[in-house]
Amino acid sequence: MTTDIHGSRQRPLPSARSGLHVACAFAVLCACANGAPVSAKNTVTTFDPSGSTATSPQGVNDSGTIAGYYSDSGHVVHGFVRAADGTITGFDPNGSVVTNALAINAKGWTAGFYTDSGKVEHGFVRSPKGKITAFDPNGSSGTEAYGINGSGTITGYYYDSKSAAHGFLRTAGGKIRTFNVPGSTSTIPAAINDAGSVAGYFIGYSGGHGFVRTSNGAFATFDPSGSIFTEPFAINADGSVTGIWQDISYVLHGFVRTAAGKITTFDPPPSVGTQPRAINTKGVVAGYFNEAAGSFGFTRNSDGKVATFDVEKSNGVEVTGMNDEGWITGSYSSGGGTHGFIRIP
Repeated sequence: MTTDIHGSRQRPLPSARSGLHVACAFAVLCACANGAPVSAKNTVTTFDPSGSTATSPQGVNDSGTIAGYYSDSGHVVHGFVRAADGTITGFDPNGSVVTNALAINAKGWTAGFYTDSGKVEHGFVRSPKGKITAFDPNGSSGTEAYGINGSGTITGYYYDSKSAAHGFLRTAGGKIRTFNVPGSTSTIPAAINDAGSVAGYFIGYSGGHGFVRTSNGAFATFDPSGSIFTEPFAINADGSVTGIWQDISYVLHGFVRTAAGKITTFDPPPSVGTQPRAINTKGVVAGYFNEAAGSFGFTRNSDGKVATFDVEKSNGVEVTGMNDEGWITGSYSSGGGTHGFIRIP
């Protein structure tokens, strides 16, 4: 397997998933899909951990606490949590040379994975008080945790000795169960809701497909019409899923799938590549899209209305998380670096 810029092995198929002090606050430069301004109450605060040369927020909980990772001047990657008051705490599990904090739950527990000096990945969970516990399913040659729900159950995947990927669930008490989509050669969970339903994708005989696994172990597999590769990124409380699908021309589009299985595809009007990353309890989807002028953030309401936004002085925006209050986090590029932001409606 190859390695990405953060030192972790790439997923089995090319994925769109990427890629201490408050710096300053800016007003958002916003535009709806029809070009009309969005309410001026939307504001963006930008931030970087001390010493960061590249900041990558990944998730935000309903208290406004953000989890993510950053690179320092020596190109070492560290995890961080940023409290709602702007206080940022960096951290690394013992033995880590690359730390990827990827998800945070309502109670402030953070999940992710780290790479050791032998270039092996291990899952971890960090308590709100800073205690870090590392874990690996039995037989793992590399573990990557991507989602954590309100009860502290973590999902992700691990590689076996033949580099096939398998899904896992780890309870707050440390019990680990593994699973695979029937007929798959690799199973890649991405997110879990409070009901214990997991969303992700799997590799089968004909490429990559989306799946939802309910807490009783039942699977539903799916693809938007015309998709040659489907990758869910997020699942909300009612089981609605959002993510990307790729058409035969290798263009990325967004989708929303309800718990009942209805799939709606969408693109912001100027998009040449749409990447939804989060969906909240109100059915609002957040993500980013590419067009000729660069990349921009967007929100899509449950009625299909899309609004786009930018960060002042940005050369590109990447949205990675949203909470149930509609707070959006992600990164933007400016001045040769990558910085974090939180957008509050």
